[in-house]
Amino acid sequence: MKVIKFILKIIKSILGLFSDICFILLFVYGVTFLPFIMGYKADTVTSNDTVYKDGTLIYYKHVDLEELRVSDRLLEKKDAQNKIYTITDLVDDNVFVGDDKIVYDENVYKIASISIPYLGKYVYFMNHNKMVFFFLLAIIVGDLVLSGIFNKIKSSIQKK
Repeated sequence: MKVIKFILKIIKSILGLFSDICFILLFVYGVTFLPFIMGYKADTVTSNDTVYKDGTLIYYKHVDLEELRVSDRLLEKKDAQNKIYTITDLVDDNVFVGDDKIVYDENVYKIASISIPYLGKYVYFMNHNKMVFFFLLAIIVGDLVLSGIFNKIKSSIQKK
């Protein structure tokens, strides 16, 4: 009986550790979506930029032209290519990036001051591999179910 209890204890500990790791991974994934409440969208930087490293998670949203300031960062999303700019000058309703004027339209967004290095790769991976999300969730649910079963087995062993 002691051997069975010991084996159940080891299995429960290992499964509990995996469940805790899965919970942390899902919690971090969930927290990255909190800015959506304030109207922001998320994107992952896929190439090194002067400010953002490859894999950085950035948040952006479209704002009125009046809210833009010099040195604000802009994300231009056209076709399949995204470009990041820094505003160097604002004259009347014109936005300048270096010597170039860009059209501030529905494809250009202001990047929030919050960015999270390297987390973008994780979010990108989770967004494109939904089965991993469900696998992590299944481990957590499995831990809860098996904990109940193990407790019943343990109590039945103790009664004998």
